[in-house]
Amino acid sequence: MILVSLFAALTVVGTFIRIPMQPVAFTLQTVFVMYSGLLLGGRRALASQAVYIMLGIMGAPVFANGASGPGYILSPSFGYLLGFMLAAYVIGRLGEKVKVLTSLKAGGILFIGTCLIYLAGLPYLYLIVKFVVGKDMGIAGVLAAGLTPFIVPDMIKLAVVAATSSHIMRLMKKTGLLNS
Repeated sequence: MILVSLFAALTVVGTFIRIPMQPVAFTLQTVFVMYSGLLLGGRRALASQAVYIMLGIMGAPVFANGASGPGYILSPSFGYLLGFMLAAYVIGRLGEKVKVLTSLKAGGILFIGTCLIYLAGLPYLYLIVKFVVGKDMGIAGVLAAGLTPFIVPDMIKLAVVAATSSHIMRLMKKTGLLNS
């Protein structure tokens, strides 16, 4: 329970760590989504991201720019948050099946998880913009708004998590935070 809460809190912290890049700044949320999957396993990683989302829906200002409340469900970016849950779970389940987690194996698992975030986020973005906002942005517009600016930073974050996760896992096991 402590680790689930910790990773929910780390995802909140990651929301507010903004790294300025052009054309948009990016946050470190997905770093903690990825770590939660690899370090906690599927069920606990899913729980950590569900706690994060529920905190925001219940009114805690944990989403981007301090947003919160049930109305955030109609935000174009809410689908990515749903993708966080899916990605954390799948990363965790795939990680559980790996005997020895190498950086290369972690990278492959994290790539699948990152794709799942986009798989949830991009259609949700399209649907909210089209049916709630009332604008038709088309596939190219959705990709330009919801994928293109983020793919390179996401691949950098993926590489960092892949390179460090086995070391962090080893330290957490050594200190008794994770079961061996």
